[in-house]
Formats: sequence, C-alpha cells, structure tokens
Amino acid sequence: AQDSTARFFHLNNIPASGLTLDKGWIFHAGDEMAWAKPDHPDDDWQPVNPTDELHHIPFVRESGIGWFRLNLLVDSAMQGRNLAFMVSGLGAMEIYLNGNLLFQFGTVSKDYKNEQTQYFNNKLLSLNLDKESQQVLAIRYSFNKRNLYLKFANKRPVVGIILKEINKAFSDHLEDNSFESTLRAIQVSFYLPLGFLLLFLFMSFQPRKEYLYSGIFCVAMFLAILMHLFALSEP
Repeated sequence: AQDSTARFFHLNNIPASGLTLDKGWIFHAGDEMAWAKPDHPDDDWQPVNPTDELHHIPFVRESGIGWFRLNLLVDSAMQGRNLAFMVSGLGAMEIYLNGNLLFQFGTVSKDYKNEQTQYFNNKLLSLNLDKESQQVLAIRYSFNKRNLYLKFANKRPVVGIILKEINKAFSDHLEDNSFESTLRAIQVSFYLPLGFLLLFLFMSFQPRKEYLYSGIFCVAMFLAILMHLFALSEP
C-alpha cells in the first residue's frame, strides 16, 4: 500500500491480482547515470504517474530524455524474494534496481538518430529484490519529440509495472495468451471466407449492392485484425 505521508512506496505483500506500481514515482528531465544510485538526492524531483499516457504527462514528453525513480520501503518478509515483473512501455528505457541495470528495451538516447523505441505490453520478466529495507527502482527513459506519436482508444502507459507471485503470473500469462490466440484465430477464419463469399455473391447477383458492401466490410475487418497484430509487435 502507498503511505501518503512518506516518500516511500511500502512493499509488504503481493495481492493475488498483482501489485501495480503507480504511486510514489518522481521524474527529472536530463540524463545523469548517478541518478540510478540509491543514495542520490531526489527531493526536488517532480511527482509523476508513469502508468499514464504520454500526452497526459507533458513535462515528460517535452523533456525527450529523463529519469523516473521509485523509493521502496521493503518489508523484511519481502526482502530477497524473487517476483514476477510485468512491464508495459512506450519508448526506450533502461530499468535499474539499486544502481544495477536489470532490463533494457530499445536504445535510450537524446539523439533521435541513435534512439530506438519500442511499444510492448505486459512483458513477463523476473525481479530479485535485494536484502535491504530501502531500495530504489530507477528508469532511464527517452522518447524524442520527433517520434511519431498517435493517441489511440486503448491506454498505452509510458511505463507500467506490475509485481506478481511467479507461479500466479505464469498461470495468468498462459491463460491470457491462449484466449487471445483463440479469439484472433476465430476472427481471421470468420471474416476472410465470409468476405470472399459475399463478393462472389455480388459477382453473381450484381444488382444486389448489399453483397458488395458487406463483402468489403468483412475483408476490411480481416485486414484490420492483421494490422492490429502487427501494431502489437515490439519494434
């Protein structure tokens, strides 16, 4: 739970549904590797919720490159534990725990030509907490203002992190993947044959324009599903 009277995110248990790290974050524009270290002063950093979308955090969008930090107060029962670490993100980022690089997504850079951004959702990883009560999660982040950025209906967080028990996380991950695969297979196998059938009927009964319109709709839905799958790829 988040203690609003302190500058730490209190980590004392992991609910079955997972623990979303969406409170207690702070942000600073610029790029200094010392900002990954736990003992670096951050009292003047700006509060932020990185699980929000980029257009809702204009100071992050304008900075181009910067750092997120989350000061953790870890209960003794949680220290040294290995947890599932589910990450979603838009941009390029490096994730540090107590100054040590854990994960890298894309290439973080202030230079647009050297930067490589990614979009990913609920990537399942592993996080091994240190055996200390005070720990710091730091994220070096960049998203150059020259990058193409479109606002979609689905929420796309700048950085979203969920902690889960490992067995529960793997079970949920397999279940979600199975459902998504089945759903997409049903959609693809339905729209394309139906679209061709309707277009064939239109060729046979050309005065019936509804066959043409319905056939175009079904083929368009098939192409939309393919585009959606490509849009969820990492690059």
